[in-house]
Amino acid sequence: MIIPSRLERSKEYDVEQLSDTEYKVTSKDKEHKVTERDGYFWCDCQDFLKEPKNCKHIIAVKRFMGDHFVLSAEACNS
Repeated sequence: MIIPSRLERSKEYDVEQLSDTEYKVTSKDKEHKVTERDGYFWCDCQDFLKEPKNCKHIIAVKRFMGDHFVLSAEACNS
């Protein structure tokens, strides 16, 4: 499930692919690392560490990757 407020915030981030499985997600003042392994995503942000779900940084990476589920959620919220 994608929380609409996280989807909106994910649009504010820049994503840079560092390797096949690692991404750097940058906002105005912070930087986070998102890693993908076997179709699962991990983020080093506090939200993900508290509750390992789709944080806004993971959503930003999935948008960057053209993830169908994220793009569909985005279209529904437009």
